[in-house]
Amino acid sequence: MMEQENSAADFAQSIEKWTDDEIFELLAKLEIDSESVSASGELEPEIQAKINIVETEIEARFPGQLLAPFKKWKQDRLGGSSATAE
Repeated sequence: MMEQENSAADFAQSIEKWTDDEIFELLAKLEIDSESVSASGELEPEIQAKINIVETEIEARFPGQLLAPFKKWKQDRLGGSSATAE
């Protein structure tokens, strides 16, 4: 158990240096991972822990906005790519 806590702390420290885009991409990937796992009804504690850490990091970067910047980024990525391809 101690090792997992340590790796979570290491993970949290490592993503502090990442760009916002990298953080958002990671959270999007973790969401996909958690959705594919949740179909079986079992979410891995490691995935859940990483989601919590990434969400905390986003909230620290954008105080008071919760996950709004991530949702906007996701919207821009999904909606914006087809609009600019014209």
